[in-house]
Amino acid sequence: MATAVAFDTLKLARKLEAAGFEHKQAADTAEALAEAMTTAEIATRADVREAQAATMAAIAEVKTETMAAIADVKTETMAAIADVKTETMAAIAEVKSALRESEHRQAAENATMRAEAKAENAAMRSAL
Repeated sequence: MATAVAFDTLKLARKLEAAGFEHKQAADTAEALAEAMTTAEIATRADVREAQAATMAAIAEVKTETMAAIADVKTETMAAIADVKTETMAAIAEVKSALRESEHRQAAENATMRAEAKAENAAMRSAL
C-alpha cells in the first residue's frame, strides 16, 4: 500500500530563507513541495515486493502456457510428419507396383516378338 511522506514545511522554509530565498518565496516553495509529496503515492518496499511477486507469477504462467503451446505444436507436427511419411510410402508402393506391371508387360511383349521373329525366320528358311 502506498503511503504519504510526512513533510516539515517550516523547517524547509527556514532552510530556504537561510539560503537566500525571500520569506514568501521560501514559504510558497515549501508549501508546494509539501502538497506534492503528501498527495503523491509512494510505494513501500512491501508494495514493490508484492508487485514483483505478481510479475514473477505472471511470467511463470506465460511460460507454462508457452511450453504447453509448444508441446501441442510439436505433437501436431509429428502427426503431420507421420501422415506424410505414410502417404509417401503408399505412393512409392504404387510406383513400384506399376513398374513391376510395366516390366511384366514388356517381358511378355519381348517374348511374343521373339517368338514371332523365330517363326518368321523359320518360315524364311523353309522358303529357301
